[in-house]
Amino acid sequence: MIRQLLVLFCFVALTLPASVVVAQPEEERDRTTERVERAEADYEQAVAFARDELIEALNEAVYRVADQGDLEELETLEAQRSAFEETGELPASREVRREALAYHRAIERARDDLERVYERAVRDYTRERRIDEARALRTKIAMLRLGATVTKVDYNGHTYALITVAATWDDARAFCLAVGGDLVKLDDRREAVFVAELAEAAGIHAVWLSASDVAEEGQWFWADGTPCLYHEWRPREPNGGRRENYAELRTETQGWNDVPGSTLRAYVCEWPGEPEEGATD
Repeated sequence: MIRQLLVLFCFVALTLPASVVVAQPEEERDRTTERVERAEADYEQAVAFARDELIEALNEAVYRVADQGDLEELETLEAQRSAFEETGELPASREVRREALAYHRAIERARDDLERVYERAVRDYTRERRIDEARALRTKIAMLRLGATVTKVDYNGHTYALITVAATWDDARAFCLAVGGDLVKLDDRREAVFVAELAEAAGIHAVWLSASDVAEEGQWFWADGTPCLYHEWRPREPNGGRRENYAELRTETQGWNDVPGSTLRAYVCEWPGEPEEGATD
């Protein structure tokens, strides 16, 4: 979780513009901005403290089971400690169950505190006509709630972001729009292979496409309103009628499948053409 959250903050910082729509007096601008910066610093401090506490508990548990001569549990704890340090995966051992729960609750409290400050700042920025900053914080709120791992890649002049946390089609598209992109739109098979390989490398077997026939059954359009001139349906697909109006890409075959929009899927955001400044690695 820690690494994921740090990746999210770096992604937001690189993706979003810092300009404002209407200049405000320095004193007004600093009041809200300093409150946000202070809350972010408090959040990072709380996360780091909770992480250190759990690692210390894991270390103590390793020593404890070693003294008991329990080699199997010692190896389990060492593996779980490494997984937590490397990926943020919470340990499941009964030896640190209480400490893992305390860590989880501490992170939730810190996230809730930061989200409240962000939401207040969005209102303040909007009232002050500082629209870019309000939108940037709105995106931070979305990413904070999502807790996603973001992997960005450039391909053929476009920028792509793989979001590994599953979402409905509507929520997936809303998130992509919030960060200045859109759900991925495939122009040809080469792009389909690229997107499929990007997802498959992360262990994802299906991702949303922005294509749907929700407006007119059997007529498939991309979310931007253009018709799906390229498509590659799997055998006997699409077959869902009015129950399945949204397209997913199956990574093992690069074939399309129609599914209900309420299905939970990972997804890929895309910035077409020249990405915004700071949107690429």
